[in-house]
Amino acid sequence: MLTTSPLTFVGTAGETQTISVDIATDAIVEANETFTVTLGAVGGTTATQAAAITTGAVGTGTITNDDTSILTIDSPTVTEGTGGTTTLTFTVTSSAAVQGGFTVAFSAANGSADGSDYSVLTTSR
Repeated sequence: MLTTSPLTFVGTAGETQTISVDIATDAIVEANETFTVTLGAVGGTTATQAAAITTGAVGTGTITNDDTSILTIDSPTVTEGTGGTTTLTFTVTSSAAVQGGFTVAFSAANGSADGSDYSVLTTSR
């Protein structure tokens, strides 16, 4: 919510007024966001006074993202079986919404199993 416009100055040198802006909070991981407030026409003065007051200055407000997401992966177990293949599914979870989505790279590495024991298949839901 923006402070009511216009701002009222009594005319004292160095006088200040404030514009308050309420920022909506969220829990979405996103880029920092900016908006501007621009000073407009001067009123309540004579035409000569208004012409002598420079206006049009722009202030930029920055909303710094403070949200994070943690990626987790489970460690599943499957019984091998005696023929064919059996699917072992790892579930990767993002703890928070991320504006625009994202990708994450992954790799598989041999432990006590070697490459003849598994082949990686990928799906997303």
